[in-house]
Amino acid sequence: LKQDDQATFSGFRVAAYRVGWLMGKGGLVWLAGVLSWRACFLVAGGILLLLALLHAAVLPKEAKAPRAAAPSIVKLYRGSFTTFIAQRGAAVSLAFLLVYRAGDALLFAMSAPLLQRLGLDLALRGTVNGVAGTIAGIVGSIAGGFAIARFDLRRTLTPIALVQSLALLLYLALAVFRPSLPWIAAAVITEQLIAGVGSAAFVIFLMRRCAGEYKASHYAIVTALMSVATTSFGTASGVIAVAGDDDRLLGHAHDDVVPAGAGARPGEDGPQVVADGALAGQDLAALLEALAGDEGVDVGALGLAV
Repeated sequence: LKQDDQATFSGFRVAAYRVGWLMGKGGLVWLAGVLSWRACFLVAGGILLLLALLHAAVLPKEAKAPRAAAPSIVKLYRGSFTTFIAQRGAAVSLAFLLVYRAGDALLFAMSAPLLQRLGLDLALRGTVNGVAGTIAGIVGSIAGGFAIARFDLRRTLTPIALVQSLALLLYLALAVFRPSLPWIAAAVITEQLIAGVGSAAFVIFLMRRCAGEYKASHYAIVTALMSVATTSFGTASGVIAVAGDDDRLLGHAHDDVVPAGAGARPGEDGPQVVADGALAGQDLAALLEALAGDEGVDVGALGLAV
């Protein structure tokens, strides 16, 4: 595909990925809140089985081409990495892809605990963050692909990165001001819309860093590095939240951990919001341990678990 077409269809590709999010973070989480986690995972397994059968039935069979002499594994790896590093601006590109999603990774791990502290139960989080937020992300991904195809990645990447970073401040505002549900929903939808644009831009940037006969290997390298970075930042978010002196990282202060005198207590299907204030005044670590339930989950690993 031409570069303009790559940008357009990359937006649709990211949108398709977020449709999967919509099913997982929206419909299935809502189902868990209404019924149970067991029902949620049974439905998820059934969906995967049906998709596997559908793909086996309708996808075209791959034509068997005559096999050429395959290069050795050592030569393949060496060629992939050396040609990638030899590209112009490789060091800057590596630094950029490692930090571009840092803020999103930190936020993603802690967004669910934040929304729960703001009083949103499991079903409501599935509706606001899962359904509405993901739909906004799908719209943003498609719009981002069209915008980059129209104005070029070189002109759009910097403003998109800046706006994506500034949008994270919306969650800071939620943690500090603890607004009502309409404002919470508006903040989540706005941030997810912008994140969708940012994701489309990032995928296109990664594709532009893949060149020559090792294009597929280059893409594997950049996506693996991106995953390492986002996982590392996501894991660190739980540690930062526990070790931080200011519990507003999760949307509450030391003397008032939950809104309107409500407390959080582990229930059969996960943490439930209850209006008895039983946990009011406890520190962050104690609250996270209570939310972990009776299994003794390491709260320092909460960032990775979320």
